[in-house]
Amino acid sequence: MVNSWSSVTKRRTGMQLAPATVNRTYGTLRPAFAYAVTARLVGKSPCHDVKLPRKVRKVCHVVGPEDVQALAEAIDIRYSVMVWVGALLGLRWGEVAALRVTDLDLVGGQLEVRRTITRDEHGRPLIGPPKSE
Repeated sequence: MVNSWSSVTKRRTGMQLAPATVNRTYGTLRPAFAYAVTARLVGKSPCHDVKLPRKVRKVCHVVGPEDVQALAEAIDIRYSVMVWVGALLGLRWGEVAALRVTDLDLVGGQLEVRRTITRDEHGRPLIGPPKSE
């Protein structure tokens, strides 16, 4: 029997999952069930004959200099420098928000990203290492 993709995109709660989430989850489960079949732990994989949703490509808007300037002018003046630093250096919001004066070397012309701000499951801010080097 072929499962409809809509059935694999919904959890018991009825929440609709994004196609990319469904495909990623299926990609993790399929080899595990394939091993279980090979090891004779199960007779047949539930991943057999599952029709997966097509991934939907999102249209991305490329932010130009005019957009950055418009945002920097529209935002509270206290945060406009954050907009410029993030845009010009390609930093994430959490990296910009975690910057300190000591991270800036005016003589050497360098800015070092040493930490980032994220949020825990309750929305409280957490300071941690940057996502990447």
